[in-house]
Amino acid sequence: LIALHDDGKAALSNDPIIREALRRNWTVWAVDPRGLGEMKTESESFLFAASLLLGENLVWRQAADLERIAAGLGFRNTHHRLAIYANGKTSSLAAPYRAAVAAPDLPSWIVLRNSLQSLSNPGDVPLYVAAFDALSTFDIHDLLAAAKAKIYLITQPDEFLNPDW
Repeated sequence: LIALHDDGKAALSNDPIIREALRRNWTVWAVDPRGLGEMKTESESFLFAASLLLGENLVWRQAADLERIAAGLGFRNTHHRLAIYANGKTSSLAAPYRAAVAAPDLPSWIVLRNSLQSLSNPGDVPLYVAAFDALSTFDIHDLLAAAKAKIYLITQPDEFLNPDW
């Protein structure tokens, strides 16, 4: 299980889903891709400007970080299952980006907790998470539809603790 949280991997230490994964003998990798946790910058306007000037999308880069983590763990050529747990608005956007371009069975499932519902609500979206002119091409529901993995959208951990994983 690759786990990420907007506040960083340290925020996952007492998370009920992480505890349940460990109880079920899953190996958990709590990670901080760029822009989250230890890799976070406090200047959202800088991230927005730098991404715009470079013609990049920070969340797409975070998704690429997740891909490299999975590849580094050897999940491309293995029978083990991979899953992603993302808690927070930015984290829960990076995971579907990753799933939308992943192989059909990687990850097996994704849990998005406290996720964004749409990029169109500017009060919920930090400037740097949306690709330039993103809303003219896609929104979060499009990413979720493109994902090959089973996606669980939850707000409380107990909404996911019972399914067979």
